[in-house]
Amino acid sequence: MHTRSLSFFAWMLVPFAAVAACGGSNSAGSNGPIGNGNGTGSGGGSSSSSNTSSGNSSNGGDDSNGDDASGGGNGSSSGSPTGSSGSGTSSGSGSGGSSSSSTASSGSSGASSDDGGGATAGCMTIMRGAAPTSDSASAAGPYTTMSYAANASVRMTDAYDVTSSYIYYPVGATPPFASIAIVPGFVSPESDIADWGPFLASWGIVVLGIGTSDPTTGDPDTSVLPAVRAAALLDALTTLKDENTRSGSPLNGQLEVTCQAVAGWSMGGGGALIAANETPSLAAEFSMEPWTDTDSTPSSLYPMDTVPSLIFAGTADGLAGPPMDTDQYSSIPSSTPKLLYEVTGGTHYVSTSPTNSTTDMAPDTVSTPTVARFGLSWLKLFMENDTRFKAFLLVKPSDANTYETTVM
Repeated sequence: MHTRSLSFFAWMLVPFAAVAACGGSNSAGSNGPIGNGNGTGSGGGSSSSSNTSSGNSSNGGDDSNGDDASGGGNGSSSGSPTGSSGSGTSSGSGSGGSSSSSTASSGSSGASSDDGGGATAGCMTIMRGAAPTSDSASAAGPYTTMSYAANASVRMTDAYDVTSSYIYYPVGATPPFASIAIVPGFVSPESDIADWGPFLASWGIVVLGIGTSDPTTGDPDTSVLPAVRAAALLDALTTLKDENTRSGSPLNGQLEVTCQAVAGWSMGGGGALIAANETPSLAAEFSMEPWTDTDSTPSSLYPMDTVPSLIFAGTADGLAGPPMDTDQYSSIPSSTPKLLYEVTGGTHYVSTSPTNSTTDMAPDTVSTPTVARFGLSWLKLFMENDTRFKAFLLVKPSDANTYETTVM
């Protein structure tokens, strides 16, 4: 299980001139909260499972391959799907999770509507479980989750660090699953944004959290600029697509490969916005306190971004706070579904975790569940066309200094 490395850095006035780091180091192996029970190992490295709705942890059993595994407790969901335009309810079960129900349409939902009310082309309409509430959408979902190392045996690439990348997926949820790649910030390991992995997976979304590398050698390098992180995110989506057909993959035949998204924190957030600006086929994007390198990113920023884009920011962020966040938001066309949520008193870490865990670097306990609800609802709306989550995006959070959106 990773311990989170709290990285603080000074590159606003003189980029990369001085870096001071505090906190624990990133440890190798499985990652994410650990539940109780027996885990099932998978190819490509050690695996772990977790029931993200539980605060208790205990070690589980070993997998059949001899790799260390930690087990996940039972997770369940219930309730009938509502509002779906399709048909075909199915149920399934997996190791460590009980059966669940969901309804998916047989085709894509079409392009986003002008008011930002639907999934992008290529994404199926999927509604899982009972109708969400503001409270339920602010916490871990109904599914047990597992993770495994996305190392060289899964797919070899120099675009990101295959020694520190992990795939998180739901157990007990009915496929197909949309997927997202997430990248951390400057001098930061994958563990700094890893809480998003099991959180989103607990709601039925597959996540690949990546470390960064020197793309010319593949060697680990946490100092690469946003453009390199953008390329790494897009390459990570290829890995996710390949998992849908790779022999031995726990996700073989379970991914909706035409429905993918990207996200990132700090320089990684800038990379996610660059990727969205250059890749209109993406279903969605969200950025956590995105930092933009204005030397290599045009001053016009993201005028070609047609991908639904969510930006988290904080007023106390001396690295990527105002006016950088508002400049980035304003540069995205008004015809694009977009939202800016700037937290009053929020620091550069305000949205790096959607849970009030020991790794949460948010300055309070108010912003965290709201960040979780907004991040989840954004992906549910634009990747699964689950319009039940839309209402949560239309209410200005009580702690928002700035809240702007084109979603109606």
